[in-house]
Amino acid sequence: MKKYLIQPLTDLKSAKNLTLCAMLIALAVATSILNIYFTNAIKVSFSFIFITLIAIKFGPIITGISAGMVDVIQYVLKPIGPFQPLLTLSCIATGIVCGLFLYKNKTSTARIIISRVINSVVFSTLLDSYFISILYGKVFKEFLVSRAVKNLIFLPIEVIVLILVIRLTEKYVKQ
Repeated sequence: MKKYLIQPLTDLKSAKNLTLCAMLIALAVATSILNIYFTNAIKVSFSFIFITLIAIKFGPIITGISAGMVDVIQYVLKPIGPFQPLLTLSCIATGIVCGLFLYKNKTSTARIIISRVINSVVFSTLLDSYFISILYGKVFKEFLVSRAVKNLIFLPIEVIVLILVIRLTEKYVKQ
């Protein structure tokens, strides 16, 4: 418990780490605003890169909070459709899972792949499709199929991008 809760909070006491976390959140918000929307339910975003960097440096709790903040701030700055708090909870859970796999661990290719697969399948495809179907009052299956296809196409791209970014920033983020 200390590893995941006390240490990250202690790390945030330093101005350097607090600034780093704030900058990563700001970059995640900026990239989430620049989403590419195919429909209201299907979008492509690169904010996952910065959320993953927060996960590596600050762990699951801080990452979950940060991911939730990114979702809410992005909605306030550029709302698309009605607000669905359940989608924010899904973002928080995504951040927590990412932090559980990548914080204080060797950021191996296998860990990156597993965290992205869990987030893509469980949260982005299943839960988000369900939450969006509630939001728009449409059939769950409609959203599930289209989001599954989108996630199947973008999962390998996300993994490759993360591997490259993590390798390039590893010495800065893990300090």
